[in-house]
Amino acid sequence: MKESGPFVGLFVAAPKGVNGMSRKFATSVAMVLAVFLLSGVACGASAKDPATAKEKSADKPKGASGDKGAAQGKVAAVNGVAISQAEFNKALSRFQLQRNSQEPPSAEEMKEIKSRILQSLIDRELLLQESKRVGVKVDDAEVEAQVDSLKKRLGDDAKLGQMLEKWQFTEAQYRETIKNELLMRKLLEQQLGAKSDVTEGEVKAFYNEHPDVFRAPEQVRASHILVKVEANAKEEDKTKAMEKIKAVQQRVKKGEDFAALAKEVSDCPSKEQGGDLNFFSKGMMVAPFENAAFSMDVGAVSDIVETQFGYHLIKVTEKKPAGIRPFEQVKAPVEQHLKAQKAGQLRAQYIEELKAKAKIETFLN
Repeated sequence: MKESGPFVGLFVAAPKGVNGMSRKFATSVAMVLAVFLLSGVACGASAKDPATAKEKSADKPKGASGDKGAAQGKVAAVNGVAISQAEFNKALSRFQLQRNSQEPPSAEEMKEIKSRILQSLIDRELLLQESKRVGVKVDDAEVEAQVDSLKKRLGDDAKLGQMLEKWQFTEAQYRETIKNELLMRKLLEQQLGAKSDVTEGEVKAFYNEHPDVFRAPEQVRASHILVKVEANAKEEDKTKAMEKIKAVQQRVKKGEDFAALAKEVSDCPSKEQGGDLNFFSKGMMVAPFENAAFSMDVGAVSDIVETQFGYHLIKVTEKKPAGIRPFEQVKAPVEQHLKAQKAGQLRAQYIEELKAKAKIETFLN
């Protein structure tokens, strides 16, 4: 699994095709932007370095001149607060770090990436300024709770240090980033929280209108007993394994409990659950095992089945036919999806309202 960055962004726009930009690439852009869009290291509202502080105290730019902005070391200004070229470069660097295993973007795609990064940094600055205006507060205990949670997930402080070094953060900058993230989340919850609720009627309507989303394939639940045979096993070892599984088969036929036998003799880790493999659909198991399981009736025990792992006895314990998953089974995840979708739309509208009232100048060529 690919390592994720230390931050989950709140403000990633939905992927769009731009001048032929592929949806796959656009989606990749949106996902990777989430790594660094909340990084408060050099943003005007939270920067601590002397260069940025100087920019914050500078006069408001009088025009959206790319040359003038570049000369002053800034890519944008939001109500007179500069977003520095250094901040933008660091965001772009993190983006490239996150994508290091993918093919490099084309010139056209890079132009779109830069535009998205800039707009996201502007959005973030607007929200931080608004959180200050309306009096949103975050105390140190809330920040420390987030830091402690990350440390627990990583296991120790050393791993936190390694992660922050990779993503070009000091621990102090990380705490500042967490504080800014909490400020923005609180602001959005305060302004939009209740509006993102969805009714059961909306959830039911989505369920009825998208039956293919909830279509489930035929599934089987089975338990098994495995006598393992190594791939390079000698014939005498195969013979011993076959004799062992046959002896177990006779015990099953005499009425011994299948789960108890699995715990006693099976070579599969599932022995701890009495051989239970839970539900699986076609394509999830090796072919000989799958073919046997799907051809059997509930309660039946198979003949000896040979696979690349060895010899099996299989007992089918339950079956689910193909069909649409029941509403109650999918209600919670559908509600979460719709709520997140509505929250995203409200957030985008809210940011546009803030933009309409703000003075925003961009200097990125």
